[in-house]
Amino acid sequence: MSFFSSDFGSHVPGCINGNPCEGLCERVCIETFKVFDSALIQRHLDEVVTIENLSIVPTEPLTFVLGESVGGTAIIQNVNIIRFGDRPNFARVTGDAVVPIKVSFVDANNVSGFGFSSITVPFDVIMHVPQNALVATEVTGSANLISNIGEFVGNNTFNLSICLNLILRVGCKAEMLVPSYGYCLIPKAIEYDNNVCAGFFNLPLYPNQGSNQNT
Repeated sequence: MSFFSSDFGSHVPGCINGNPCEGLCERVCIETFKVFDSALIQRHLDEVVTIENLSIVPTEPLTFVLGESVGGTAIIQNVNIIRFGDRPNFARVTGDAVVPIKVSFVDANNVSGFGFSSITVPFDVIMHVPQNALVATEVTGSANLISNIGEFVGNNTFNLSICLNLILRVGCKAEMLVPSYGYCLIPKAIEYDNNVCAGFFNLPLYPNQGSNQNT
């Protein structure tokens, strides 16, 4: 069983039916990342990437198969926050998002392989940025990209046409007080069984001697 196949009622995640205040039993302090503002950047990029950490030693030329993001991460660097004098909680936020990418290919011997690289995407956006406090405000990001069009140009290098979704967030680590329904009840797992051994496991422990009477 899991959260979504159990019958534990209101003690597991799910939709709320009826009065949402019913069952609240405590105020809980949780450590989390509080998001003050978030923005989505969507771009079509033409990039040249050189892959490293290859899964095979390929024989050139290589044939491009697919480019995709790795883990949804984006490393935010070189952040600069320029506040507006007439809008104290808003600022111009600039920087670079470094997005890892995995490139899959087939080599001249028809052997599949892959390697890793990254692209650097500059950004310049207006976001809500709270005033300074003892806990520092951070700019973080996550990204998802895909490339279905690419060309091998030699020396483990590809020209890629990339579609990118980049989410920027302004926030900070904080202890938040939230209402709680109590602890989750964790149901016992049902392990997957494809019954490969079912026929073998159902055999009798000892052979059946059968009848010893002649017919």
